[in-house]
Amino acid sequence: MYNHTQSSKIAFFKIGGSCLVGAESFYQMVLRIREIVREKQGTSIITLSAFSGMTTALEELFEKVWDMSPKMRENNVGNESHNLAVNIRQKYVIPLYSMTGANKRSAVLASEAEVDRLCSELSSRLLMREGERKDISKARVLAFGEECSVAITRFVLEHVYNTSCDYLHASKLITTEDVHKGYCIDNTIAMSSTEQKVKLYAPVFATSIRPVLIEGFIGENMHHKQTVLEREGSDVTAAALARAFVNLGWDVPFVRYYKNVGGVWKHEPSPEEIAQGDGFEERIMLRDLLGITLKAKQKILHPDAIRVLMGNGLGQPRIPVQIALFSTGVVGTKIY
Repeated sequence: MYNHTQSSKIAFFKIGGSCLVGAESFYQMVLRIREIVREKQGTSIITLSAFSGMTTALEELFEKVWDMSPKMRENNVGNESHNLAVNIRQKYVIPLYSMTGANKRSAVLASEAEVDRLCSELSSRLLMREGERKDISKARVLAFGEECSVAITRFVLEHVYNTSCDYLHASKLITTEDVHKGYCIDNTIAMSSTEQKVKLYAPVFATSIRPVLIEGFIGENMHHKQTVLEREGSDVTAAALARAFVNLGWDVPFVRYYKNVGGVWKHEPSPEEIAQGDGFEERIMLRDLLGITLKAKQKILHPDAIRVLMGNGLGQPRIPVQIALFSTGVVGTKIY
């Protein structure tokens, strides 16, 4: 069993799906990852959401297929998966041909093939399992969004941009209360299970010299069934993992959330402030962030993520947070 020391250091980063809107997102991610490596904050864990709009598309697709007869599903899921693959290739991969030059043509072509391979896996999930509960089937289909996005991102970063990352599936770390529910911050059994999983994989994180990519939004319950969190649940994934590492004695300097908005306002921002990115609070407290979030029309972080970072009301140490603009990497607000 690996026994880490108190000097073990690990930083957490989360990149939201609203940042992953097209092929240019990969290049922005390369820049952010290179910055992360230069910061030398120890091991880095990067939680990724599904590509923008993908979870909604999968929800709609699941409901459409669920109402079909088994025979009709068998006849239609192949076309549905193919259509999704076409959409991903057109939005995220094909533009790379013009963005990267002729010397990367074979790598981009291989990325297209990887999209097709991954989307073929979706067909088997859409066929469902005989007698399976709807929420369990839905969780497996929705989880595909994060799994596909992470796999494609990792493939493109390595083969097109020569930027390699390690990978660990989120279900190996995150335990949730039940299928299609939020990470239950009051469920000490789920939290204890997450900590035990983190402890088991400690050698992976302690020895990794490359950032580790992990899916947000997904996990498994105590019965080892695939689960998904509430929408925007990737915020909670990063927070829950950071909390588990802190509780096990690791040094977690911060959790940095990359967003399309690069900071936090204490007031409801004007359209001009949103457009210009002005008026952010440089430093605020986590309890103030929670109050702002509960009142805001557009939430910067999921409230459950903030509660976990605050210590769950259990006297646990607070974990510092940073809100950064994805397109530039600039940290606009630091939260304590």
